[in-house]
Amino acid sequence: MSLTRPRYNVRVNWNYRGLARNNRVNGVSTEPGTFNWTAKRLYVDMVGEVLLRGRISLFYNFRNIGDATEDVKIYGPSTPSVARFRQRVDYASLWTVGLKGTF
Repeated sequence: MSLTRPRYNVRVNWNYRGLARNNRVNGVSTEPGTFNWTAKRLYVDMVGEVLLRGRISLFYNFRNIGDATEDVKIYGPSTPSVARFRQRVDYASLWTVGLKGTF
């Protein structure tokens, strides 16, 4: 989604990924039907630019605004919900702001 005006422009992008079943977990004490799962997540990014004066503008790029994490779970048919969580990857949010000039 974007908005463009003579003095500024803004663009917002989002990427949603639902619950995904990955590879099967094999082991001696692992019950059949046990899989690795990647939990749902939503990434939201915002990019924009504001004209300050003449040929100078302020730009910004905000990645992963909501600080979404990626959770991995391992569970089978009889795994209790409190024992399903395996790991969390936190990429954090990345913000870039600067001045841009044309000469």
